[in-house]
Amino acid sequence: MLKHLRPRTRYRLLLFVVLWLVSMLSGLLYGLLFLPDGIGPWVILDEVALGGAIVWGFLLFVLPSRYGRPIRWLAFPVRLVVIVVFILAMIPLTVAVIDLVDPATEGILSPPPTLSVYLFALAVVALAALGVEVARMIGPRVLGSVLIGRYQSPVEEHRVFLFVDLVGSTQIAQRLGPVRYQRLLCRYFFDLGEPVLEAGGELYAYVGDGMIVSWRLRPGDARPVTCFFDIQDTLDRTRRRYAQVFGAEPQVRGALHGGAVVAAACGDARRAIVYFGETLNAAARLEEQAKRQERELVAVADFASSLDLPTDIAVEPLGPAILRGLEGQTELVAFSRPEKKEAPQVDAA
Repeated sequence: MLKHLRPRTRYRLLLFVVLWLVSMLSGLLYGLLFLPDGIGPWVILDEVALGGAIVWGFLLFVLPSRYGRPIRWLAFPVRLVVIVVFILAMIPLTVAVIDLVDPATEGILSPPPTLSVYLFALAVVALAALGVEVARMIGPRVLGSVLIGRYQSPVEEHRVFLFVDLVGSTQIAQRLGPVRYQRLLCRYFFDLGEPVLEAGGELYAYVGDGMIVSWRLRPGDARPVTCFFDIQDTLDRTRRRYAQVFGAEPQVRGALHGGAVVAAACGDARRAIVYFGETLNAAARLEEQAKRQERELVAVADFASSLDLPTDIAVEPLGPAILRGLEGQTELVAFSRPEKKEAPQVDAA
């Protein structure tokens, strides 16, 4: 059944189960440390199970959804206060619900939970949330690879890179001014995050008004192509909001290429996983071709022929081109959706 869920949903469910189990183990630890002698630590597992399910359900499913968008847009200190207040409110509510359902537990954590309960719960959630936030910032795969030292020495990998560029960015920036343009970029990157995550992509870097997304190279995997058009659909759904707030409707063009690269952890004061190689350079040059030939998404013909594309995506040969920095001529193609459907609009936020 799980295989029919979207990749992002499967990831959140797995993370929910892991964090819920961490909460249960933490509850047992709290019982051992703070409950009176003669009372087994397992008597509070009902409260911990219910409270953990509510808190992690809120943080992993509600907060990342469109219902949690107003909270995610808040400044970090304000957002933190909202989350802490929610957690603190759940503790006495959970105890009251469990006592109502199972009178046998009444009195174990009543009168109302002590200060140690609140501090312990906040500490557990804070540590777990910190780990989730770090994984979200650099990617779960990259975090795991860094922890085991995979990139301490250069490693060859086969990856796909999708370059996504904002069309007409110079004109938009001149019209909006630097501050309003940066606000537009922040909202633009915010909106583009969900289709990237749903496609299983890893956000490699923001480069000016563009971004680079990466996938492990797998035979026939067309997710990088469908991800680009999902990004277009996301911007189509929100173009009314952008027009009302910024007076501009962002559009994107892209370039795609896959092959061998070398990955390594670089730097000392600030460590980063950096990719090197002709594959990445070619993708950057293809982005220039997309702009020059006014195409939505451009790729090398040999790479495009290896993809199992959906029937609604067409491939148009563009002929040979000279890519700056690469030897010889390269056959290019462009991807498009001839029968693109009109996306429903999202009101301005």
